[in-house]
Amino acid sequence: MRTGRRRARRAIAAALPSPVVIRDLAVRLQHAGLIPARPLTDEELYTACQWMGHGRNLDVRGRISAGRPLTKALRERVAQAL
Repeated sequence: MRTGRRRARRAIAAALPSPVVIRDLAVRLQHAGLIPARPLTDEELYTACQWMGHGRNLDVRGRISAGRPLTKALRERVAQAL
């Protein structure tokens, strides 16, 4: 339990870069007409990740901060969240 809390604190406190991976996904969804075509802020993109729940949210943030790509399952969940 302690390890999970430490991981959560680090992910929340981390100065995360712009969520380029999520933005690219959002742009594709906008071009397909699946979500409204309007500019989305970094905050809105990260907020969408919170919809996925605690563990997946941390996984997405951890992958973004480490410069790792999202898994197919995470991309699908992010698309649903958007």
